[in-house]
Amino acid sequence: VNASVAAFGCSAGNNPDNATITVDGSAITGGSGTYVIYEFVDSGSTVVQSGASNVLTVTDRTGDTYTVNVYDDKGCSGSTTATVLPFDEMTGATAAVTTTVTCAPGNDGVITVTATSTASDDTKYEYSIDNGATYVPTNVFGGLSAGTYNFLVRHTDTGCIVTTSARIEEPNTFTIDVVKTSDVVCFGTDTGEVTFRLVDATYTTGFNWTVYNTNGTPADLGDDTSVATGSEAATGPTPIVYLGVGEYYVSISQADNPFCTNIEYFNIAGPGADITGSTVVTDITCVPGNDGSITIADVVGGWGGYTYYVGLEAAGVPATIDFVAGSSFTALPAGTYHAWVRDAQGCERLIRDNIVLDVPEAIVAAIQVTRDNCTNLQGEITVDLPMGGQGSNYTYQLIKDGVNLRAPQNTRVFSGLGAGEYEVLITDQWGCSLNTPSEFLYEQL
Repeated sequence: VNASVAAFGCSAGNNPDNATITVDGSAITGGSGTYVIYEFVDSGSTVVQSGASNVLTVTDRTGDTYTVNVYDDKGCSGSTTATVLPFDEMTGATAAVTTTVTCAPGNDGVITVTATSTASDDTKYEYSIDNGATYVPTNVFGGLSAGTYNFLVRHTDTGCIVTTSARIEEPNTFTIDVVKTSDVVCFGTDTGEVTFRLVDATYTTGFNWTVYNTNGTPADLGDDTSVATGSEAATGPTPIVYLGVGEYYVSISQADNPFCTNIEYFNIAGPGADITGSTVVTDITCVPGNDGSITIADVVGGWGGYTYYVGLEAAGVPATIDFVAGSSFTALPAGTYHAWVRDAQGCERLIRDNIVLDVPEAIVAAIQVTRDNCTNLQGEITVDLPMGGQGSNYTYQLIKDGVNLRAPQNTRVFSGLGAGEYEVLITDQWGCSLNTPSEFLYEQL
């Protein structure tokens, strides 16, 4: 008697087929040649099947050794044994990313596949990453880039297959937080302020950074110039980076795995021209005195939103709180002043210094008899050219014997005068005045 065993296995996937024991009727010898009963007895002496069928279907996956008895029509018998091995069932598989991919080179990820079966004999497994086109004995797959990977694990004895998958995430997950705390304050200065921070859910170690000036051509990287660089031990923020007006981008590279690099564009704005202006100065007068004024005018440039300061130079550079909205400063006493303008962004510019306001000098003048009164009412008095006061715009009031004579005039010569004591009151538009020493015209001879 010859019996063959078809072991437990899978014809598709992980759906197991039952084992079978088949007696080859054509290979039986002896007896009458007519074989009518096939008897299958397990190792516990239990007859599990007896009859005309020469095939036993085994559903007990623990396996067993069976005695096979064959009887002919005369009651003669022959026997053999057949062993069905236990079914090593594939119970599952998992795939784990054991090395994450980095940005450089970008294809260094590793996935390790682990399978289990009832016999736990991993020498019986083979693995496929290409949907079964090829199988390899190793369960470690390297050289992988970001993406989802599907794996088949096949039992080399049973042909049963289990599946699993794993995803390697994109390594470049961080963003750059650009915080601009100030644009350029004053024209032509590097007073723009910006800091950078690396933002990521899991990455906590350092980074290297470089700021590039695009030189007005963001699409052309060939003419970009590096203007600042540094490194941070953690994710930032960086110290303040001071920049002038321009279009920039910062390139940040992780100093540790996954070694990725990102860039972020930003710009620093600024005024188109420096602050300039002029001053209009009104000098101090004699009356009331301490009435000088300085007005800051024609201010352009900077950020606009101007405030103004006029003060004595001896007081030094003005503080922020010293600037006021009005541009005219009045009731100023004598002194040396400077004038400043401050714009909305805090840029301060000296418009003019060494502005001198003086108390006017006293008017100095005398009168002369330029024609005696030899003939009645033919006398003449002339005022010397005055000095001091406003320096011009003088008015002359003739006084005879202590009483004003005639209306004031703006010429220095008084004619047609008779005998008497004369003086002249000289005034200007600043309220300065002088009573000249008196002179006499005598009676005609």
